[in-house]
Amino acid sequence: MSYQATNWAMKQRDMKPATKTVLLCLADRHNPENGCFPSHKRIATDACMSERSVRNHLAELEAMGLLRRVKGTGGRLKRAATRYVFAFEDGFEAVDNSAERAESRRQKCAESRRQILPPNTVREPLKEEDAREAPDSNDLFEGVKRAVGFGPNAILPSWWRERAARDHVIGWTKRFGLTEAEILDVAAATRKEHPIPPDGPKALDRAMERRWRAKQAAKSGDKRRRHDKRPSAAPAKPVSEHDALKLRAEWLNGDRYVPPTLITNVHVARLLETGMVSPERFRRHNLGHLLPSGAVGSRREAVA
Repeated sequence: MSYQATNWAMKQRDMKPATKTVLLCLADRHNPENGCFPSHKRIATDACMSERSVRNHLAELEAMGLLRRVKGTGGRLKRAATRYVFAFEDGFEAVDNSAERAESRRQKCAESRRQILPPNTVREPLKEEDAREAPDSNDLFEGVKRAVGFGPNAILPSWWRERAARDHVIGWTKRFGLTEAEILDVAAATRKEHPIPPDGPKALDRAMERRWRAKQAAKSGDKRRRHDKRPSAAPAKPVSEHDALKLRAEWLNGDRYVPPTLITNVHVARLLETGMVSPERFRRHNLGHLLPSGAVGSRREAVA
């Protein structure tokens, strides 16, 4: 340690704090008789920074004329340490880096014209997460969107595009104990009162709650009205048979997956009677086992 080098380093100004830290670490390693030749690793350990940062600060100190690096000459296979000569030592000659500084200024100007975009901190959903998701949850979410009036290629509002919207729709089955068919019927019934699709699934919470209260009242047999401070909301209008058949006909005539639990034998019979869905569409959706025997027999005769 050299008090002269440390005192000289403390008096230096007009530099970055990290650059001065490197200068003080070098002064601490200076020996008046042998000189200063610590390794980059040692300087990085003393200054608590990376070796790359140490090299950058050493280049700045050399450009400022405060020190000069002299590479040692060792054997053919041995690499000698670099010696650092300070400006206060005898025989110091500053390095002429005018050409290098001009080149660095040109590089900085070129980098300043470069467009720097902020890092993307949005976490994109992984395919594994979509694969782990239950298939019936996707079908229920798509069915609700169709029931409220969104087409296959419709531009959805932001509240429908987020993953929280799908979780909210699935939560109706646990929160209110409603089946998928009941949820779709309630969603289709709300479209009569509000032809414009809602901005998000939370707008259907009141209708789902009314259906749940109606189910609870039917189970307990209690038909009395509760007198609250605010008037009770009117129950949702039941979906007509024609609307229910029309909704299921849209599913079957489309190309999307139709859950078998949403199609009953009564629906199959009525859809065939009205001609809204052909038997071939049932077979295409793997629902041929629900067709009556007459439709299956006609298919066999056609094949024969």
